[in-house]
Amino acid sequence: RWRQLAEEAEARHRASIDPATWPCAIEELRTPEAEVLALSTPLALFEEGRTLRHCAYSYVSKCRDDQARLFSARMWHHGRIERATIGLWREPRGWRIWDIRGPCNRRMGGHWIPLARQVAEAYTRNAGARQLPLPIPCALDKELQQRRG
Repeated sequence: RWRQLAEEAEARHRASIDPATWPCAIEELRTPEAEVLALSTPLALFEEGRTLRHCAYSYVSKCRDDQARLFSARMWHHGRIERATIGLWREPRGWRIWDIRGPCNRRMGGHWIPLARQVAEAYTRNAGARQLPLPIPCALDKELQQRRG
C-alpha cells in the first residue's frame, strides 16, 4: 500500500510541475441537470483520474496534440449526483464523442449520451469561432443544494 501511495504522490508531483495547458473551445457548460468543466492541464487530468479511479491522465499527450479533449461532468439523476468523464476526439468535420467513463472506468450511456452530444456540438461550434465565448451562466449549485435538502 505504501508503494502505491508513493507512486501516486510522484505522479501527482510530475503533473503539478508540468506547465502545459491546451486551449479549450468551451471551459464549462451548465444545464439545469448538469455541469461540465474542461480539463485543460495535466494536473486536472491527473486529479480527474484519481477521483474517478480511471486513466484520464494517460491522455495528456493526445490533448497536447489537439486530438482529444476531456471534460469532468456531474449530473443530477434520480435524486443523486453522478460523475463521469466525457471524452471528445477530433474528426475532420469537428469533434465527436469518443468515450464516457464513470467511476472505476465504468462505461456510461443512456442519460449521459444527450449531455455528451451537447458538449461535442458546442465544442465543434465554438472551436470554429474566432473568439471563444464566456462560460454559460447557471445556478446549478443552488439547485443541487436545494434538491439535496
